[in-house]
Amino acid sequence: MKVAITSSGKELTSLPDKRFGRCNCFVIYDTESDSVEVVDNPSRDYNEGAG
Repeated sequence: MKVAITSSGKELTSLPDKRFGRCNCFVIYDTESDSVEVVDNPSRDYNEGAG
């Protein structure tokens, strides 16, 4: 299973972001492989429809 957590930055020590649709990044944790991936939120700067 993959779990997405909002993040205010690309570092694992970055604080979670309160805004899901406007967060800077997502931290994706894969419980099966015990791996972590940080991905940019491509919709954070959209004028509308991003949360």
